[in-house]
Amino acid sequence: MGARLGFDVVVSGRVFSLPSRDAKEDANTMPYEAMRLLAELPAPLMPAIQGRVGLDLAEVGLRGFALCDTRLDASTDGKAWTVEQFIGQLPSDTTVCASGQLTSEVDHPAFRGQLTMSSERMGGLAHHLAQVG
Repeated sequence: MGARLGFDVVVSGRVFSLPSRDAKEDANTMPYEAMRLLAELPAPLMPAIQGRVGLDLAEVGLRGFALCDTRLDASTDGKAWTVEQFIGQLPSDTTVCASGQLTSEVDHPAFRGQLTMSSERMGGLAHHLAQVG
């Protein structure tokens, strides 16, 4: 607080998991869990002040799969988020990294930037994702 408002938040934890899906839900309408998750994402929270967020979680449970050793460093100017670094580990020695701008368009998140995925065992990853799909 003061002449220049802002925030600097660091969140560190062990496990964060999304709630289970409704057992009566028809999975045939969108059979791949990753695509269902992307379709459900809400618009990002845009605080009206500048700030920074650092997030460090041992595991993020995303229903059918998990991201491990997840790290996010981001800052906002009050209008958009700049993702300086996002990194997480998927099964089969697969690393997901992203950096860029996160904004809101028509009440949905919009990301413009770079997303990379590298895998030591692509066949193992494909097999795992097929099992949760």
